[in-house]
Amino acid sequence: MAGTRNGSKPTVLKRVLAESSRRILRAMASTATEAKSEWLDAAICETEVACLLEAERQEIDAAIHYVSAASCYARAGHFIHAVPLLRTALSFSIRDVSRRETEKLLKEWLPKAEKQVRRQARKRATVVA
Repeated sequence: MAGTRNGSKPTVLKRVLAESSRRILRAMASTATEAKSEWLDAAICETEVACLLEAERQEIDAAIHYVSAASCYARAGHFIHAVPLLRTALSFSIRDVSRRETEKLLKEWLPKAEKQVRRQARKRATVVA
């Protein structure tokens, strides 16, 4: 990585990676009532990790964390946020098997995201009316 000695990760990235791992573990261990909030927190952290890795030109690792963030959003039921992250991961040169798995998730989650968008649009329309 650029700007590091002996191949070590920058301190900020290390801290965000640790925080992301902690939040994912907390989400996995959470009760049903707190799970959605925990998965959303984990998704935000994973997105930050992916962004930092992308800035460091670590595109394969960034793609992995974008997919992880998308999975966290999906576990929280936020497919609207998951789909663009999958598309971002697919924009990188990733292994064929990873690409196929990510495309499979995209195919599964895109209709769910569309449903959410339509539901939100109906809610907004009834509030305005």
